[in-house]
Parts: sequence; structure tokens; C-alpha cells
Amino acid sequence: MERIANFIYNKSRLIIVLVAILNIVALASFYRFELDTDFLSLFTEGNPRAEEYDRLNEKYQIGEAISVLIEQDDSLLDKENLQAVYRIQEEIEKLDG
Repeated sequence: MERIANFIYNKSRLIIVLVAILNIVALASFYRFELDTDFLSLFTEGNPRAEEYDRLNEKYQIGEAISVLIEQDDSLLDKENLQAVYRIQEEIEKLDG
């Protein structure tokens, strides 16, 4: 441990310069970073769900996804809770529009 401490102490200027260079490189690559928030880009070309979404979007002129939040006292991953989520999903899929 003492060897590491001595190395850091003796080479502190070199370490600071290297960290600064790494930060500059990281900052330069930050400007090339692109974030795609379109969830449709996660689907493959010709995916039936994505095509269905496109048809609905054209028909109703909406572009928003619907999120359903479910509050449970215990884990959502319990068998009964997963079955309840599945039943809710089936009911939502039956809705017209």
C-alpha cells in the first residue's frame, strides 16, 4: 500500500495531466453522443406491433404511449400479482380504440 501511495505522491503531476487529458477526450466524445427516445426504433423492420402502432397513430393522430401504474403492497413479481397484471393487460387489449 505504501508503494502505491509513494507512486501517487511522486507522480502527482503526471496523474493530474493524464486525468485532464482523459476528461477532455470524454468531453469531446460527449458531443457525438445521440440519445434516441423513440421506442419504435427498438423494434425490427416489419414488426407487427410497430406496424399496428403506426396505423393507430395515423388514424387517431396521437404519438403518446400509455403507461399503466400498478401499486401493490407486496412484490409485483408474486404469482398472484403477475396474474392480475396479465388480466389487466387482457382487459386493456379488449378496449376499442
